[in-house]
Amino acid sequence: MGTRRHTSMALTAVVVSLALALNGCGLSGRADGQPAPVETTPRQLTALEKLAESAARMNATTIGISMRAPGVTSEARLDPVGRKGTLRMELDQVDGETLVVELIRVEQDQYTRLSGLPGLPRKWLRIPAGSVAKGSALDFMPEDDPSGAITLVKSIVNAKRDGGHTFLGTIDLTRSGRAGGRALNEFTERLTAVPFEVFTEPQGRWSWIEIDVPSVVPELAMLRFSYHSWGEPVTAQAPPPGEVDDAPQALLKDLVEA
Repeated sequence: MGTRRHTSMALTAVVVSLALALNGCGLSGRADGQPAPVETTPRQLTALEKLAESAARMNATTIGISMRAPGVTSEARLDPVGRKGTLRMELDQVDGETLVVELIRVEQDQYTRLSGLPGLPRKWLRIPAGSVAKGSALDFMPEDDPSGAITLVKSIVNAKRDGGHTFLGTIDLTRSGRAGGRALNEFTERLTAVPFEVFTEPQGRWSWIEIDVPSVVPELAMLRFSYHSWGEPVTAQAPPPGEVDDAPQALLKDLVEA
C-alpha cells in the first residue's frame, strides 16, 4: 500500500475529530487577556445573544484550547490577529499505536504532518494559500473567523441559561460547513441537533464547553473543550526548509475532501 493511500486513510480517521476541534473555539475576552468590560444594554440579553456577544470579540485575542475525548486529545494555540497558530492532536488506534496530527499556520502558509503510523510521510507538507477548500476540516484559522467562534454560535439551534454561569442548548454541526465530506456523510442527519453545555467564569469568559455527540451519534465520542492562556504570546514558526515538502496535488485532494 503506497504512501498516498496510507495518508488518505489516516485523514479519513481523524477528520471528524479535527473538524469538531477546529470548530469548537467559542470564547470571549480582550486582547490583553483581561475580562471584557461589562456593557449596559436597555434589556437583558438572551442566552443566544450573550453567546454571540462573546463570539464577536473572540477573534481579537490570543487563546489556548485543550480538547479531550476518549482516545483523542488536542492542544491548540491561536493568534487570530497575527494570523498564526499551532495544533497537535493525538488519536489512539485499535492496534495500540497513536496517530499524531500536527498543524502550523504562519501567515498564508499551512504545514501539516502525520506521524505514528507506518507508511506516512516523514516531512511536513506545505499547503499554500488557496489550496485548502474553504470550510473544510483542514481550513485552519479561516480569514473570516479564525477562532471558529462566530461559526459555532451561528450553528446553535437554541440556548438557555441554567443558573448564572451555565448555558444549555442544541447545535446543528452541519451548519458549520465542516461537517461534510466523505467521512461524515453517514452522520449528517443525526448532527442537526446535538446537545451542548457551556460553563462560564465569573468574568463572563468561557471556561469549557461539552458537545454531547454520542447522544445522537453513539459511534462518536463526547467532546470537551477548555479555554486558557488568554492574551499570552503564541509561538508559531515554519519548519526548517529541509523538513518540508510541497503537498502533491493528488494527495492534497484527499486532504481537503476527506
